[in-house]
Amino acid sequence: MKIPVTYDEETGKTFMKEMRFWKDLTHPNIVEVHSVNILPVPFVEMEYLPRTLGEIEKPLPVETAARIAAGIAAGLAYAHERGVIHRDIKPGNILLADDLTPKITDWGMSTTLERTRDTSIAGFTLAYAAPEQIAPDRFGRTDARTDIYQLGVVFYELVTGKPPFASEGLAGLARAILHDHPPPPSATTSSLVELDPIIMRCLAKDPTDRYQSARELQAAIETLMRRSGDTTLT
Repeated sequence: MKIPVTYDEETGKTFMKEMRFWKDLTHPNIVEVHSVNILPVPFVEMEYLPRTLGEIEKPLPVETAARIAAGIAAGLAYAHERGVIHRDIKPGNILLADDLTPKITDWGMSTTLERTRDTSIAGFTLAYAAPEQIAPDRFGRTDARTDIYQLGVVFYELVTGKPPFASEGLAGLARAILHDHPPPPSATTSSLVELDPIIMRCLAKDPTDRYQSARELQAAIETLMRRSGDTTLT
């Protein structure tokens, strides 16, 4: 069960507006919504899953990390193809089934692709933010490629055990996201070298240099895993 922090009328209207994106998304890699209502308080009732991606120990084995990343990409591709972007992909917003199937939750930051000219998106998580979320005047408005960048951050963390950027202060972290280039995953572990092109392309500062669709990213991950002998990806 998810409820807003406050129960005033304006919060209720905003909450219901946000939830309408989510309740229409039905996919194996998106948390299923069972019920949404505004009375007695605004709430959304959803399927129960035991833990989040943020709660599992990292780094993960490459095959496991790739399967999770491919699943997230599949869920995003489904949403994007229906005109909805998430804009707050992070480990805490990925729930896990018992078999580690990832399911994207908390679509409260989501919006339709037609409405992304609005750059007022306070509330995203800075450590996983794309450059355009911090500096839209420089990098353009958020769109589906914002989710791709954020998935790249998550994928990087899954295989290295840490996000690509770290700083003791918010200003330093924002500056790093805008200006620095993180070391490739293989700088942490040489066996990750085959993942470098995929993850680093997701993390490109300029959205035009990233994968241009989540479906394209999903295909790249699955192709790599098939080439590596893992046939469990679908």
